[in-house]
Amino acid sequence: STSTSEKRNFKKSYSFTPEATGVYECGMIVYCVKNQKMPFSAEVLVTAATTTDGDKKPYSGNQIAAMLYYGGFDCKITDVGDTFIKGAINGYMTASYAVSSQTYSKRIGDVPKND
Repeated sequence: STSTSEKRNFKKSYSFTPEATGVYECGMIVYCVKNQKMPFSAEVLVTAATTTDGDKKPYSGNQIAAMLYYGGFDCKITDVGDTFIKGAINGYMTASYAVSSQTYSKRIGDVPKND
């Protein structure tokens, strides 16, 4: 099991150019959720080496694939090289906090006339 944390500040700006003269309502809707389950896809590159008497000797791609299979590593192997494997992983992760936003603008009327 792997766990990674990353902290980011959320900042979003918004501008629009009206197509016609009028009064407009403009806004932004921000959605915030905690502990949101989210799908993910990842490509992985795996290499491995053994150390004998201080010398590192790389495992072959076939040896690495066998170790991953034996260890229960759940990925689709997409390429086996001389000293590596490439794979694809799909799954779900839980984001402790997720933010999404949507902007909108709509014409709600004419500009009032000065009498």
